[in-house]
Amino acid sequence: MLSFIALYIIRKRGETMKYFVASDIHGFFNEFKAALDEAGYDVNNLNHHLIICGDIFDRGLQANEVYNFLRSIPKDRRTYIRGNHEYLLRDLTKKYSPEYHDFTNGTVDTLFQLSNIGDDFRKSQNSLKVKEVLDWFDSDEWINYLEIDKYIFVHSFIPLYKHNKMLHYYFADPFIDLMYIDKWRTIKSEEMIEGSTWGCPWKNYLAGLFEAEAQKGKILVCGHWHTNDFYLHLGGKIYENFECYDIFRGKNIIALDACTARTRKVNAMIINEDFEPYYIKDKEEVKLEIFVDSL
Repeated sequence: MLSFIALYIIRKRGETMKYFVASDIHGFFNEFKAALDEAGYDVNNLNHHLIICGDIFDRGLQANEVYNFLRSIPKDRRTYIRGNHEYLLRDLTKKYSPEYHDFTNGTVDTLFQLSNIGDDFRKSQNSLKVKEVLDWFDSDEWINYLEIDKYIFVHSFIPLYKHNKMLHYYFADPFIDLMYIDKWRTIKSEEMIEGSTWGCPWKNYLAGLFEAEAQKGKILVCGHWHTNDFYLHLGGKIYENFECYDIFRGKNIIALDACTARTRKVNAMIINEDFEPYYIKDKEEVKLEIFVDSL
């Protein structure tokens, strides 16, 4: 049974701590590493902490490079949050044969990359490397959300109550089928925990399902859904006629997913010692401002 646990990182007095946050790497190691380098992340810096909001595999061709890099970082300087693609890989290893979505999501290809024994599905399922990765996913090195100061880091959204038990969270209408629960931090239901990695975060946000947390001054930091839709639906009419996959910041929500399979870039956000978010552009720090027209 997976418990919905939080990890609180306490800043020591006198330290200048920086949190580097990325999401949805999807097997694109070169793009991920380029984003970290541009942001100034140093794996050897004791005050640099890396936060990944899920979906490290699928679609890209560098699953092993991503895996080796993430595991090389000292445990006390990294936090990894489970995404739906972590669950997809685990589910695939339990199947007799892949389903259509296992191919379209790139999970079958990830399985073959990790096993490195060709395209034999059964042998790849049972390879030692795949079992090693799954054990890692299920270990305490992966959590389901992270709360630091005013930020709540998730893959897609916080756990929500679903009225229709037969309906998968992916198909749930947030205006009808879902409901906020104030005890979401202590939820132990695997269905609700895994369900929180699915669905559409900007729709859930529009439906008011984060409002209770927003009233407490909390800010949701999520991946899962490409930021262009956040600009389109939360950013105002100015974004109706062009695409933008940069980091999006609304009033109480920050979205990171750059749709890397399409854009070939990964967004990297930095949170400084004063808990203010920014990013690096052309070697200059750019404060992540709230869009005036956003909700």
